[in-house]
Amino acid sequence: MSDNGMSLQIKEGETVLLLGPSGSGKSTLALGLCGLIPHAVAGKMSGVVRIAGLDTRETEPGELARVVGTVFQYPDAQTVMMTVEDEIAFGLENIGVPRVEMEKRIREALKTVGLTVQGNQPVDQLSGGQKQRLTLSSVLAMEPDVLVLDEPTANLDPAGTAEVFHTLRRLKASGHYTIVLIEHKLDDLVDLVDRVIVIDKNGELVCSGAPESIFYDWAAELESLGVWFPQAVEIARKLQLAGVPIESKVLSMKQLAEALRGFEHSPRVGGEWNDAQEKSPDTSELDVTSTALHSHSSPPLLDIRPVGPPGRSAGWLRPIELQVRRGEFWAIVGENGAGKTTLARHIIGLLPVRPGVIFIDGNDAAVYPVYELARRIGFVFQNPEHQFVTERVWDEIAFSLKGMGLPEEEISTRVNHLLERFGLKGYADAHPFCLSHGQK
Repeated sequence: MSDNGMSLQIKEGETVLLLGPSGSGKSTLALGLCGLIPHAVAGKMSGVVRIAGLDTRETEPGELARVVGTVFQYPDAQTVMMTVEDEIAFGLENIGVPRVEMEKRIREALKTVGLTVQGNQPVDQLSGGQKQRLTLSSVLAMEPDVLVLDEPTANLDPAGTAEVFHTLRRLKASGHYTIVLIEHKLDDLVDLVDRVIVIDKNGELVCSGAPESIFYDWAAELESLGVWFPQAVEIARKLQLAGVPIESKVLSMKQLAEALRGFEHSPRVGGEWNDAQEKSPDTSELDVTSTALHSHSSPPLLDIRPVGPPGRSAGWLRPIELQVRRGEFWAIVGENGAGKTTLARHIIGLLPVRPGVIFIDGNDAAVYPVYELARRIGFVFQNPEHQFVTERVWDEIAFSLKGMGLPEEEISTRVNHLLERFGLKGYADAHPFCLSHGQK
C-alpha cells in the first residue's frame, strides 16, 4: 500500500468487492486483515487494522483465525497436511474443536464446496481447482465471522466457480458472515456484492459505493486504472454510446435483456442496425473457410496419436487424438481433475511418454532432448512461482535467453522490450516473489 494508506470500514454482514490493478496491494490488504501482516510477513506497517474489535498488531494470527478465515490465490501456499481430511482437521485441532464435532464439520465443509473426494486422498494428487476447494472448505469448517477471499476461483472450472459462488450466496443469505472478495469473475458475483471498493496502483482509495454507482459513475476512472467491468455493463455502455436509450444501470445479462425488451422492433434501433448489417459485407465465413483450408493442407505441428490401454499412468496417455497445425489457436477445456495439466506436462516432456505417441513437427517428442523441447514449446504454469529460478525480475526474463546462447546485446534488447510491454519496467531489479499475482 502507499505511504498515505487508506481509511476503510466494513460493516458487519456486508459483502464487499475489492478491485484494483495488478500490484495495487489487494493481496497485501488481505494479509493485513488476517494478521499475517505484521506477524508473519516482513514489512513496515503503520496505522491500525481491527477485525471484530481485535487489533491485528496485538492479536496473533492463530487467535484471529477464530474470527477471520482467508483463502489465498495459491492453494499450495495454504495446505500443510498430507490428506484431505487431515488438512481440514488441522485448523479445527488448533482451535480446540472436539473430535465428534470435528468430523461433522469436515463432512459439511466438503459438501458445501462440492469436493467429492475421499478423506484419505493425498492432497498432492488433487488438481489445482480441487486444492482451491479444499482450502475454502478448511476455512469454512472453522466457522469464522469474516471471510477474506483472494481470488478463490482462480483455478476453478466454470462449474466449480458456479458452485463456489452458489456457496457464497448461501453463506451471505445466512446473515452470519462478513465477506471481503478480491475477484475478477465479476459477472458471476455482481449480484452478491453490497459495495465495491476501488484502489489505484499506489494502494490509495479511489472510490467506494454501490456497484451501480461505481461501474457507471466512475467508469472513466476504472478504465484508466485497467479495472475489469461486468460484461453486461460493458455492453450496456457501448449500446448507450451507439444511441440505444438504456436508462437503468444494469449489472447482469438478465437485467440487460429486460432493459432491451421492446427495442428490437423500434425503427431507430432495428432499422439502423439492419441497414448497417446490409452495408457491411460478412467476411467471417470466408475467413473461417480460408483458415480451415490453409490449416488442413499443412501437416500438424503437434500430433498426438491414440495408443496404449486406458488407465495406465507413467509413460502412457489415455487414448486421445489431437492434431494442431501451425497458426491454430486451441483451447483444452474440462472439469477440474480431468487431466488438462497432465496432458500439457506430457507434451512439454515434464512427464514421460512412450515413443510413437506425441510428435512435434513430425518428430517423435520422446527422443527430443529437453533443451530442444524447451526451445520449441513455451509453457506457463498455473502457479507462476513454480517457474522462478532467479532472484531478480530482469534475470528471470533473461535466464532462458542465455540458455539459448543469444548475444548479450540481443538479450538486453529483448528483456527491456518485454519489461516495457508487460508493465514491469519499474520492477526490473525486484525479486520475482515480491511481485503481485498478476505481475508474476
